[in-house]
Amino acid sequence: MVQTDQKRCIYFALPMQVFMIHAIKTPLLESVRYLFAKRIKGKLKAIKQLRFALKSMGKLPVPTTENTWHPNTHNLILLRIWAFEKYPILTWFKTVRNTINFAIIIHAFDPPWRWMIETVLRDALKMEWDSYRGGIRNLVSLRDNFACKFLLCDFRAIFIRRFFNALIILHIFPPWRRMIYELLKKAKEMKWEERTYGQPAIPNWTWRKDDS
Repeated sequence: MVQTDQKRCIYFALPMQVFMIHAIKTPLLESVRYLFAKRIKGKLKAIKQLRFALKSMGKLPVPTTENTWHPNTHNLILLRIWAFEKYPILTWFKTVRNTINFAIIIHAFDPPWRWMIETVLRDALKMEWDSYRGGIRNLVSLRDNFACKFLLCDFRAIFIRRFFNALIILHIFPPWRRMIYELLKKAKEMKWEERTYGQPAIPNWTWRKDDS
């Protein structure tokens, strides 16, 4: 089954893996390490690395239901299509479009990140998103619960925390808040696979990856 699934997902191909590691993951994580550091030295280089990684994301094939295999990845692709049609502003900026596509790609072929993404999504879908204060509480809860469930090295943990903080800030503005709520409402209407092969049975599974 694993080999069949890998054939269906083009992102399992060795050249694709090498490109993503050297052109996206490595410069992206290195830039995050320095951008979130207190010292100023290295920040200019980090900005250049971040720009390079974001541009490299655009060189990857766009994820579709034909070149991916996981049913939950297909749901994310359908959500992306729905969101781009309903909110064309998301397609105006290449960085936003490429980042969304790369997140879907990561979900398609990288089990640890897939489980983390799905854990956050399932927790979010269990919550009530019907008020401003409730939405803030939900986002804060998702951020703090993620830190408790998944043990990441320092700069990765900081990156994820900043991501949630950015969502909290966007939530302040009514247009973005409405977009978030409607995306979650659309996601609730979909059927999500509970578990896939190889996924640990422990609900609060943790994963740590060394800096080296």
